[in-house]
Amino acid sequence: MLAGWWQSPLAHARCNAELGLFLARYALAAGAPPPEADDLAARAERLMHERHPDGVTLAAIARALEVSERRLDAAVRARRGVAPGKLLPRIRLEAACGLLKATDQPAAEIAGKVGYRDPSAFGRAFRTAFGTSPEQWRRRQRR
Repeated sequence: MLAGWWQSPLAHARCNAELGLFLARYALAAGAPPPEADDLAARAERLMHERHPDGVTLAAIARALEVSERRLDAAVRARRGVAPGKLLPRIRLEAACGLLKATDQPAAEIAGKVGYRDPSAFGRAFRTAFGTSPEQWRRRQRR
């Protein structure tokens, strides 16, 4: 039966399926996230980038993706090595840096555009991340 197995479409399909299962088990045993977790993390990240100006929360992202917050957390951690609760502020601050560099808008206005309701919360987050205020950062970048 082994002779010519590649010539039989049914035997070939079965072999491909078994090989796929073997590789999936091997990847999971090696600590790789399952493919659906990677896809979930990618969709979550895309939503964070698209909706951060609206002040989106992780709970809202989980609801939009129809998963629990715990499952969202696990998928993002597996893909990015960081919790989504740390990734979303990072995305907001990266967007803020872009606006600080490209415009003369006040930091308080930029705070609202990147999803911070409170300008002082934005200032604290920015200082924690970069060690300086948004306005000082802007001046340094323009030298």
